[in-house]
Amino acid sequence: MAPVAFAVLPKTSVKTITNILISQELNSEEIKQKAEAITVKIEADDTAVSGVIIGKEGNTYTVLTNAHVINSQVSHKIITIDGTSHEAKVIKEGSSLEGNDLAILTFNSPNNYQVATLATNSDIQENQRVYSVGFPEETDEFYFTQGNFKLQAPKPFLGGYQIGYDIDVKPGMSGGALLNEKGELIGVNGLRKAPILNEAYNYLDGSQPYQEQIENYRKLSFAVPIETLMEVDPDLALIPDEWKTGLNIAENVDNIAQQITVRIDNKDGVNGSGAIVGKDGDTYYVFTACHVVSDDDCQSGEVKDNYTLVTPDGEEYPLSENDIILPKGMDAAIIKFESE
Repeated sequence: MAPVAFAVLPKTSVKTITNILISQELNSEEIKQKAEAITVKIEADDTAVSGVIIGKEGNTYTVLTNAHVINSQVSHKIITIDGTSHEAKVIKEGSSLEGNDLAILTFNSPNNYQVATLATNSDIQENQRVYSVGFPEETDEFYFTQGNFKLQAPKPFLGGYQIGYDIDVKPGMSGGALLNEKGELIGVNGLRKAPILNEAYNYLDGSQPYQEQIENYRKLSFAVPIETLMEVDPDLALIPDEWKTGLNIAENVDNIAQQITVRIDNKDGVNGSGAIVGKDGDTYYVFTACHVVSDDDCQSGEVKDNYTLVTPDGEEYPLSENDIILPKGMDAAIIKFESE
């Protein structure tokens, strides 16, 4: 029989997820240092805006920013924390990200730059501390400020904006990071307080909020949630492995299930299923329901037929009565079979 993987997530995966879930809150100075390391300035012609490094593969770094600050018709440069200027390439923006106000750029460098930690759980509470960063036009210097999360709109506005917070985001900070108390990236700045037109608060599905809601929204800045990037870029080619691991559990489990599931046939070709749950030397153990291998409601604890077990690689293993254990009165059975 081909090697079988048992139903246990890889230790590395479990460790990664645990680290994300138990990461501790940082003080504001620690968050500021982390924020400055992951924040970049994006220059094009005579303008400069903000972005955040969200991934690295080899010497290629991935930067997330707003689509409305990117002009794909001109060249862009990315300035990192060490002052180095890098040629940037626009990978995706706006329409290619389902109309969300997001853009993805890349740059190449042999230098080692810090990558943002993406929040896998943005279950943030009202008045919880958040941090907004970027390069305001008025100073052209890194700017770090803090405030409070206030609300999450019931559905995204035009551009995908949904996270509301009471920080006064300045011109030039669009595309900069919005961080939680752990220093994790939860969103991207972009919609400043009190825009000229209330249409900025029209929902992405075409509906509109009530006037009272609009009045509350106008008091806040809004960010595009980082989860939106997951939704509009499902191949996750640009997402760090730490985030992929936490969000691909279903795929991992599905792969494991295909490797451990066996078919159990009776002499008439009627079949049921079971799962390989253990191995001792060349002996494998399968858990299944009693009614799969007994036809008397499992009361007698006796096997009533001849059965064949078929493993995922198509190999067949005839079963004798001694290979099947039936606890009386329980709809459960343990089957053993031998395979090298």
